[in-house]
Amino acid sequence: MIQKIQNLQNILDDYKVKQGIWNDDEHHIHILKKAINNLNDADKIIFILYAEYSSLRKVGDLLGVSHTIVYKEIKRINNLIYDYIKINSNNNNSELLSRFEWHCNND
Repeated sequence: MIQKIQNLQNILDDYKVKQGIWNDDEHHIHILKKAINNLNDADKIIFILYAEYSSLRKVGDLLGVSHTIVYKEIKRINNLIYDYIKINSNNNNSELLSRFEWHCNND
């Protein structure tokens, strides 16, 4: 259990926004990390685990819930991220927005 918590913490750290003058992230990655960090902790964990494992079933198994619940949560979180990017990007991230828009509008 402690190993899983440490692995989760390492994954979460990879998604934190790096502040400072020498930011290695491209602009669209930076805005995406800001959107993810704007989520509450539970949503952030679900989204990041899904991004890392690309499997609803794997995330469901890790969290002890069904893949259907994970799917519904990912859909809701995608909408939150899309809204954040749309509001905060001044239309400079149309490619990034289109990726989230597709996921928000398709079941």
